[in-house]
Order: sequence, then structure tokens, then C-alpha cells
Amino acid sequence: MKHLYKALVKASALGLGISLALSSVAFGAADLNWSVDTTVTINSVNFIISGNSEATSMIVGATTLTVTVPSGSEFRLRSVDRRPLNNNQSLAQQCSVSDNVLPVVGPKTSVVITPDTSTTCTTNYPPSGGGGGGGGGSPSPSPTPTPTPTPTPTPTPTPTPTPTSTTGTVNATPEAGGSTSFTPTDTATPQASVSLPANSVSSTTTVTVTNTTLASEGITPAPSSGGATATVGAPYEVTATAASGSAASFSQPVTLTFTYTDAQLPSGVSESDLVVMYFDSTSNSWVTLPTSVNASTNTLTTTVTHFTVFVIAAKPGGSGTVGAHANGTLILDGQTVYLIKNGQRIGFRNEQEYLSHGYKFSQTVTASAADKALPAGVIQKAMEGTLVLDSSDNRTVYMVGTGATKRGFTTAAVFTGLGYNFANLPKINLSDYPAGSPIGTTTEVHPDGALVLEGKTVWWIRGNARQGFESEAVFNTYGFSFGKVVASNSSDLALAQGALVKFRDGTLVKDGADYYLVSDGKKLKFASSADLTAKGYKTSNAISASLSAYESGGNVQ
Repeated sequence: MKHLYKALVKASALGLGISLALSSVAFGAADLNWSVDTTVTINSVNFIISGNSEATSMIVGATTLTVTVPSGSEFRLRSVDRRPLNNNQSLAQQCSVSDNVLPVVGPKTSVVITPDTSTTCTTNYPPSGGGGGGGGGSPSPSPTPTPTPTPTPTPTPTPTPTPTSTTGTVNATPEAGGSTSFTPTDTATPQASVSLPANSVSSTTTVTVTNTTLASEGITPAPSSGGATATVGAPYEVTATAASGSAASFSQPVTLTFTYTDAQLPSGVSESDLVVMYFDSTSNSWVTLPTSVNASTNTLTTTVTHFTVFVIAAKPGGSGTVGAHANGTLILDGQTVYLIKNGQRIGFRNEQEYLSHGYKFSQTVTASAADKALPAGVIQKAMEGTLVLDSSDNRTVYMVGTGATKRGFTTAAVFTGLGYNFANLPKINLSDYPAGSPIGTTTEVHPDGALVLEGKTVWWIRGNARQGFESEAVFNTYGFSFGKVVASNSSDLALAQGALVKFRDGTLVKDGADYYLVSDGKKLKFASSADLTAKGYKTSNAISASLSAYESGGNVQ
């Protein structure tokens, strides 16, 4: 009996006529158990067997579903399209604004359900009126998406251009952020630029970068007190002012980039020793920022979440992160997991948001003292492309978009029409996720983060482009599964083709006899497997692949 369901579904799918006599069925126990929501197709329409349903037997025919439920068990069939679930035993249906559910409470023998796929049910659930009592005993319907209100017709959103300037001043907006570059009149001082991403400010904010002096800022300690052996050019002052006053911090990391010339470097200074330092007025001291040095482009890059006075300095040992694990590494500090990204410790609020990124707890390494000394970055929310049941109402399903926005679906039909289903959705409180534009048709481009299939090729929809993966191994390093892939549509395939997706930062790779860590898109080599384990990594987490096409970033420090 336990194999009956699979056999019948397969036969039904092949269009075979089935006639079975089940006169000897024992109804004392449930042979069939559904631990999660499961989709079945009846009359070319998808229906859902709710998780925790039980039955002794079930037959899926071309236009009917026949089920027998033993005593003490319940079977629930759900239509997210609100199709009437007519049946031969006049069992009551629970038709709500978002679905129609037929509970079959045992003992029931040979309940024949014949869905009407040509119409929708009349809302009767939850029942109105009624006074106290508790009655019933049937569990509430499984959560389903509540249609997200949207204007009719839905206008196509017009992208907001990012404000930019070359004057050292820009008015950054919440919708698009902003960027500005500043070229000092002093030829000994490198050019500076500031880039704010979308959602980093809550209102229009004027950002200004200019040169200053330590004396005019009232700063007494010299950068040498923080370990600098020399400075490059004059100090910089970066400020941000909103209508409400000075902006003390930002909700997204802001990128600072400095472009220098070889002539601007003090004699004897190595580019690998260049760092960006900032003055901490609270501790009255200079702090070294994790700094990325690109000697081929003569640029220094760092990220910050607040503005102050900055200097470019030479400091032996670089950005002071010797002993800190490389970008992309997951570190464990006590009971807290952080991702090292852009030289910062990025935390996660809860397990569900962490798991949405495809990370495993077995990937973590013990945090070193240098890791713990890294500046804390902005908390990491759920990964873009994640379908989430909003636990703040336990009803609404959203797709997490770029910048941790949440995008609703105008109808359940749009949701399923794009290839998605309601099974096994993580529950996350999205009340502090900014609302994005609702998804209103099945013909528009799948949302950012979606994985779509064209023939045998999986595309990742990101930033108005579709990106392929270098290999299945690369696909797997992002924690993806082929169960998340949906069919592409013509709008997806009309997108420009972006660069191939490479191994995720933090991936351990064994190439031949050598072990590498992928970080910032480059391969960093371990001296040996013993070196790898000494740094807290596990050889069991390494995948075998060729990194011949990857640029070398030197050795793992």
C-alpha cells in the first residue's frame, strides 16, 4: 500500500486508465504521510496536499482524486486558485479570499473529489459571527499569499538615475544613492570619490568631500600614533547633511576610493603598505580601515558606515588585518556567526536569514583576535531571490529583491504562473524590509535573484541581466538547488547576457594537489593541507575543481 500513491500518479501522468478494487483495505492506520506540502495535478490544474496530511490510500485520476482516511487522521487538499473542490460526500469546503481547502477528517472511505477548474469558489471562511466557543478542532488553513494591492494598470517602474558629480558634493537619495569625485588643487594629494548605494540614507542627504588640516579640525594626535610611518597628501573631511541635520551613520556601507599617482607616494613607501585611516573622536585615536590596494589601477578602496576625517597613510603590514581571515570566510565568535566581507564583520539576525544565503554551519571557522577586531558592518538580511512567508502576518509571501526590498505578488495565479510554489517557504519577519514594486504579470522579467531555465542552461537574473554559471560546481557553492529553478520566459531571455558567475568568495577548492581559498574573485593558496587546518578551515569542505582561469591573489595570510 505504501507504494500505491507513486504508482498511481505515474500511471495517471501517462494517461493510463485505472480501475482498482480495494475491498480488503484496512483502515486502522495511515499508510501515506505527507510531511510537507505536495503538488498534484488534476485536470491540468495544480492542487496542494497540505503537509501533515495522512491517508490509507489515494488515487489521482485525470479529473478526480479519491482518498480514504483512517480514524484519527486528516487529509487536506488545497486550491490556491480557489477552485471548488466538489466531492461525493458533501464535505464542507473552506473558501477564503486566498484559497479553498477541503479537510477530510477520518474515518472516511473513498471520498471522490472532482475539482471544478472552470470557476472559483464563493468565500465562506473564516465563518462570520458566532460567539465564543472554540468548536471545531480542524487546524487553520495553511498560510497562503494575500494579494498585494497594486494600481490598475500597473505602470512600469522607471529606474531612478543615480545622482553623480565631479565637484566633491552630491545630493544622495534613498532610492538611488549617489556618488561624487573630488580632485584636490594640491597635486601631491590623491583624488577621492565617495559612493553611496541605494537605501543607505533615509532622506535626501548632501555629501561633501574636501581637503582639510588636522589643526583646523582640532585633531592633536598624528597618524603616526596609529602606526603610520608616512602620509600621502593632505587629510580629507567627508560630511553628510540631511534636512534633519548631520547624518551620523548609514544603513548600507559607503565606499571610499582614492586614486593616486606613483609620483605622490613618499620615497621608500611600498604600495602594499598603503592604508586608509580615520580619526575616532571618541577614543581620540587613529584607526586603520581594511583597505584594498590595486597596484595596477593605483587605487585604494575601503568601506565605512560613518564619516569623519580620513588620511592615506603608509603602515607596514598593510591594513592591520594580518591574522584576520580572508573575505568570504564565515567565522564563529562564541555563538555568533559573521561573514567577513570588505574587511568587515557582517552579522546575521537569525538562522533563517543566514540559511537563505545557502551557508552551512559546518563552513564556519573559529574567529581569531584579528577577526574580532574588524569593524562591524551592516547586518545581512535574506538573500535576494528568496521566497519568504512574512512571519509578521503569517499570510503574505514576498520575493526578497535587491537591497533587501520585499516584492509581493498581485495574485496567487501570478505567483504560480511564474513557476513558484508555496511549499517549504522560510518564515522571516519582513516588517523592516522596504517595499518594492509588486510583481503583477507572468510575462514580466522574473525578479532579481531568480534562477530560470532555458533548455539546459540555468540563468541567474541580476541587475537587469542574466548570468550563467561557470559550472555546476560553481552553482552549488551558492547553496542553490535545481528545485529552485523555474522556467524562463521571453522577457528573461531578452535581457543582456552578463559575465559568468564565478566561485563564491569563501569557497575552498582543491586543484590537483594544492588547496586554495577563493576571495575577492581571486585564488589564494594554502602552503599545505596542514596550513589550511591550522587556519581553522576543513579539508572536507574543499571541492575538486580547476582554478587555472583565476587570477592569483598570493598566499592565504
